[in-house]
Parts: sequence; structure tokens; C-alpha cells
Amino acid sequence: RLIQKQTVQQIVDSVMKIEKESKIIVLAPLVKGRKGEHRKILESIKKDDPMGYEYAVRHYDVIKKFGRFPHRNTVLGRPNTEAEEEYLAQPNAGF
Repeated sequence: RLIQKQTVQQIVDSVMKIEKESKIIVLAPLVKGRKGEHRKILESIKKDDPMGYEYAVRHYDVIKKFGRFPHRNTVLGRPNTEAEEEYLAQPNAGF
């Protein structure tokens, strides 16, 4: 399937077509200039999907701390920073 830029409305329309009981994972790039918006959205879904919420918060916290996902550095050919090396050495680091 082709990956392409979509408007917020196009994304919402696609998600709304998914069967109601389906589980989905939404992957989104870091959005600059909209500080705090993702945290507000996460808080609003906390009661509906606690496990998904906790998983999303872990992703949010890693992006907030490093500005990227350190566990993807190797496959993307990026060197790790010292802080990322320390993070990745922890049990259960990465996703």
C-alpha cells in the first residue's frame, strides 16, 4: 500500500471506516509547533483503552526525551547519542 501525505480529515475518515470493535495502532510523526496536543489526545483515550494508552505514553515520552526513537537508529544508519545508548541498555527499552 502506498504511503502518502494525508490531511487530518482524510485520516479521520479512514479511521471511521474501520469496524467498531477493531483495534488499531496509529503511528504519527513528531509534530512541531503543536506542543502538548498529543498529550491532550492521549488523556482523552485513557479511559477507553488503558493498555493502548500506556503504550502510546511510552512512545510519547521517548520522543519528548530524544526527539526520535533510538531503537530505530541502527536500521536507519544513525549513530546513537550517549544518552540513547544508556536508554537502550535498559531492560525493555525500545518497542
